Amino acid sequence: MSRLFGFTLVALSLVLPAVMTPTGATAQTPLSVSAELPLKSRYLFAGIPFSTGWVQQAQLSVNRGGFTVYGFTTFDFDLTEISEADIYADFYRQVSPQVGIYVGGAFYNFDFGPDAGGWQGTPELYAGMVLATALNPSLLIAHDFDLGDGTHALVSLSHSIPAGESGVTVEFGGNLDYNWEYWTSASGFSYGDVSAGLGIPLGQVTLSPKFVLQRRLSDDFTGWISDDEVFVVTAAFTF
Repeated sequence: MSRLFGFTLVALSLVLPAVMTPTGATAQTPLSVSAELPLKSRYLFAGIPFSTGWVQQAQLSVNRGGFTVYGFTTFDFDLTEISEADIYADFYRQVSPQVGIYVGGAFYNFDFGPDAGGWQGTPELYAGMVLATALNPSLLIAHDFDLGDGTHALVSLSHSIPAGESGVTVEFGGNLDYNWEYWTSASGFSYGDVSAGLGIPLGQVTLSPKFVLQRRLSDDFTGWISDDEVFVVTAAFTF
């Protein structure tokens, strides 16, 4: 965990001064804090199963302008302990009314258990693009420099439909991931998924029950990407 602590200090020292210092236009930009508490029937990261059963995750983010710093943890109910603790930060900019881009860096820490070396950390850089068009397509490209030692590209689509005047929305989404030896020796389209859910506003909290159906797309990834149905309920808080 010392590597996580060191990376945390570096990330905060680089990003927080730009986010928090009240100078010029930055002083007019409000600070926002948000938290998410997703409960998942199984934890899949870039198509890779990191749990065999239910997990409770927590994410806290602090944003000012285009800068955001995140902290993230995973509690594994089968292991009855925290199995992951991450820190990452990124910068987002709207370059036109239809196009937004972002770049960021992360340091992921996973507990692989005492027989596999315990806590181990790995750094990653990522960048992406978001389009404000039909289905809100987005692209994420991430490269892991150590444990994952590879690259993956994720294309996502999403669509929201208001359900009357209640504020409830019906949410649809989909993802397609291409893997270049990211946490594996194989390359190719690793998985795809489709999802359907609801956005239910309850004051400052939004409940988001969602059903995700994921499918492995290549036999090259047999053994670490399985065909799974994942149920997610997220409580999102914004301050």
